[in-house]
Amino acid sequence: MTVEVQTPDAVPRRRSSILRPAAALPLAIAGLALAACGGPPAELPDGVRPVRVVEAVHSVDGEVREFSGVLRATTRSRLSFRVPGKVIERPVEVGTALRRGDLLARLDPTDFRLRVTRAEASLERAAATAREARADYERVRALFAGDHVPRGELDRALATLERTRGAEAEAEAALELARRELGFTRLVAPAGGVVVDLPVEAGENVQGGQGVATFEPTDGPLEVAFSVPEGRIGGVAPGMGVAVRVPSVGPEPRRGEVVEVGAASAARGSGFPVVARLADADDILRSGMAAEVTLTLGPSGAESRGGRVLVAPEAVAADPRGRYVFVVEPGDGGEERTVRRIGVDVGELFPGGLEILAGLDGGETLVAAGVTFLDDGQTVRLLRGDPLAELPSAAPAATAASTGSAGSPGPGSEVLTPVAEEGR
Repeated sequence: MTVEVQTPDAVPRRRSSILRPAAALPLAIAGLALAACGGPPAELPDGVRPVRVVEAVHSVDGEVREFSGVLRATTRSRLSFRVPGKVIERPVEVGTALRRGDLLARLDPTDFRLRVTRAEASLERAAATAREARADYERVRALFAGDHVPRGELDRALATLERTRGAEAEAEAALELARRELGFTRLVAPAGGVVVDLPVEAGENVQGGQGVATFEPTDGPLEVAFSVPEGRIGGVAPGMGVAVRVPSVGPEPRRGEVVEVGAASAARGSGFPVVARLADADDILRSGMAAEVTLTLGPSGAESRGGRVLVAPEAVAADPRGRYVFVVEPGDGGEERTVRRIGVDVGELFPGGLEILAGLDGGETLVAAGVTFLDDGQTVRLLRGDPLAELPSAAPAATAASTGSAGSPGPGSEVLTPVAEEGR
């Protein structure tokens, strides 16, 4: 009796041939998932790549942004003396509340009083000379009327009178100027307000026009000054409404309106200055309080065409030439289209998508999966619905290769059997 003995080496070889087709199935499924998630998409039998597409959204809604600012008086005066001198008195400090006419600072008036005294003496001399010339003229005119003096004497007397009158008027003006300069030695508050800066101390010599105090009126309107980044300043314009909240006072917002938009940045990287005037400020608000300004930005940058262009972030790729997207060219309604590479400039990431500052106008159809595996001018097939369901199925192909014809297992297609398990 012949007994056929199966060696242990035969079982591993048979199991190895059995496991190969079974292991191909999960690999094929993984390939499909990779294509759907933006990896290299499988090509269709005719070499056309299937792609998933999205649309570039053209949003015209404004963007609500919040900025930090500081309240200040609409009118801020830099007060100074109109004459030079030595400051001998400065009875106020920063924060001092003043009424109209209250003293801010005073110069030494000694020299100015002496000038007034000298001007008064000059005026008295000029007036006396003018009176004497008037009397001479009246005397000569009477003699001329009696034909006792020639015409020339009358003309000389009249000229002398007019000259002395001019000197008297000049002396009067000099006295008035001296008195005015004496009055300029006192610097007073132009209205009710508060002192916000005092760069000069008592005892210092100052020139005419040199700033001595900065003054803000308390009975005028308030405004808020804040800064807007350069990428958003194009969306701010005079007349825009704002909401101003002062945290130290309470959560209630105050209405305001943009009145000034800076044409140049105040400092490198600090943004552009913007000023908004409060429409309903009350007595509880003070200059210098911190404020939060909320406004809805209008179109800026690429939005100047009428809105903001937003796209799905996965539609934008980058290489050494820069950021780009693939735009699907319009077709005849079929599924196969041509794609075109377009360079883009990107902005900020918003809840609605990634902002495109340049390159797109909105409404374009973009490739959103497998962008880095496409070439300019390549033909693609648009996927509709479920991307996994529309990609070419790799699992049936793997099964057909391992099973042969339907209904009859091909070579090496057996699955593990109990006999194989016994040989383990």
